[in-house]
This record gives sequence, structure tokens and C-alpha cells, in this order.
Amino acid sequence: VDWSLLDVCNWKCSYCFTQGQRVSKFIPSLEQLTCAADNLLALNKSKYYLYLIGGEVTVVPHFVPFIEYLNAIFGDNVEIMVTTNGYRSWQYFDKLVSVSKKKLNITISIHSEFAKLENLVSIVEHIADKATLTFGLIYHLGKKEYVHEIFSVLSEMKSAYRFSLGLSPVLVPPDYTRINPAY
Repeated sequence: VDWSLLDVCNWKCSYCFTQGQRVSKFIPSLEQLTCAADNLLALNKSKYYLYLIGGEVTVVPHFVPFIEYLNAIFGDNVEIMVTTNGYRSWQYFDKLVSVSKKKLNITISIHSEFAKLENLVSIVEHIADKATLTFGLIYHLGKKEYVHEIFSVLSEMKSAYRFSLGLSPVLVPPDYTRINPAY
């Protein structure tokens, strides 16, 4: 289930394809999220794969209790994947991982216009052995040196920590299916 929890993001990346479309400031309540989860559970499947995406899912103030609830009702029959921009501290991710019964899959989409390298390093140091961690670094030409620094530092860390690291170019309008020809 690709579950887009909200359309709200805390960042305004210059290349975001939804930038002009994000008009909603709606953040679902914990009651709304748990009701939707209960409806999914009522489908009575043997296994659930939940891809939690947004906007930025961790701006939901009750996201940690929601992950805890998902683990409680689905038990061993769920795989939870979370996509985030990684702006939260490693302590937040530690709490998120601690409420998960199974190893949580966390994908951090690194947006160099806003990402803090120190924060990413701390997340790797404290979370890589507790979760399946994947980094997707967006190659922004205007931040080329910083992108190279992030890639270099994280690449060096791969010898000591287990995580995945990928590099993605910025896609261009009108349909955001083409790579920027400047690459």
C-alpha cells in the first residue's frame, strides 16, 4: 500500500514537482490514521507492505504513536517503509525504530538545499544498525560542491556502517519524467 499520509512538507525545494500543487495544510489526526489502518486490517491479508510517504511524514506530530499502533495491530504481518527528508534528529529516528517490532525501513531523500550533513552523519552513526537505512541523494547542480561533500562523507561511512546510498538527478518540467539536460 502506497500510503500518502499528507501533502505538507517543511521544505520548499526549488525543483519539487509538487511545489505549485501543495495547497493543503491538512495533517490527519491520530484517530483518522488509526481508523484508516483498522480498515486496511479488515481486508484480512496475510501480509501488508505499507509505504508511508508524503509531503514529509515526520511533520505529523503523532507519527511515532502511529507507527507504534501499526505494529500493534498488524504484528508480524507488516513491513513498514518510511520515506522522509531526514530533517529530524537521530534521537527522533531512534524513538521511531524503538516502537517497531520488526526492523523499520527508512529511506531518507537528501535535498541539498536544506539537508544538514552533520544530522545525516548522526543518523547513520546511531540508526544504521537498528533499521534498514537507504539514502537517496538528489543531485542539485546549484549545490554541486555540497552534494559531492555529502556523497563523499556518506560513501566513506559505508565501510563502517550498513546502509544504501544512491544518487538521483533533478527531473524537469513539464511532466518531471526527463532528466535535466545540464547533467
